Amino acid sequence: MPQNILTNFETNLTSMKKPDFIIIGAQKAGTTAAAFNLNKHPSISVFSGITEYGQAEIEFYNQHWDKGINWYFSQLPKDGKVVGEKTAELFHRIICHQRIHMVQPNVKLIVLLRCPIERAYSQWRMAALNKKDEVRSFTEVIDYEIQIFQTYKYRNDFYNCTKKDTSPWREGYILKGFYFEQLQSLYRYFPKKQIHISITEQLLCNMNAGYNSIFSFLNVAPYTSDFEKRFIGKESTGIDKITFNVLKSVYKEQNEKLFNLLGFKISEWN
Repeated sequence: MPQNILTNFETNLTSMKKPDFIIIGAQKAGTTAAAFNLNKHPSISVFSGITEYGQAEIEFYNQHWDKGINWYFSQLPKDGKVVGEKTAELFHRIICHQRIHMVQPNVKLIVLLRCPIERAYSQWRMAALNKKDEVRSFTEVIDYEIQIFQTYKYRNDFYNCTKKDTSPWREGYILKGFYFEQLQSLYRYFPKKQIHISITEQLLCNMNAGYNSIFSFLNVAPYTSDFEKRFIGKESTGIDKITFNVLKSVYKEQNEKLFNLLGFKISEWN
């Protein structure tokens, strides 16, 4: 941790409001909907503003680490509720796991896991159709990443937030779905009791049960509401069969390791 960050951290350890929880990913797994729906609870307040950088997520641990914790804590809601934020890049930027632990070792972490094939396709749709900075087809994107995603430099740069010219939306289409690696890293710094894992497909099928499981994790009272999906459903129908089968093969071993780590299979991903 840079010295100025460490000094600020020690000075303000007890005087500033720290996050009680962070929604850390996975990106395109429903984290925006989760933040919105958690904010419906009368005892919870999730950051929902726009930072000075024009971002709807604080992005401290991955993009603005050099700003220091005074800046970070100043972004958080100050209404005395259970306070949290959502930055969906934190799960796949492994370097951030240690940074989070350095700043707030007791923080609770919420992870949403979505079928990695559909997650990758949803990322491409966001980059190509919403952000409009991805000109390649989904098949071209996957063909390119198949050639490089296992190289040391690519993986190291990706997991460690090494700055590059490529937009975060146009990288890691495959690696962002390597949940086993990312969860294994998270467990090195945080005990399982501080990490809540929701399966996106299951959450969407029964949102009251899914969100009340999160409320219980955050030690707030049960709450029923008209929770919103804010989520586009069966996107995988736009993936050609060859590309789909390539990704199915890529994720086979990772998913099996993930299921063993979790202690259960995720049948919805079949």
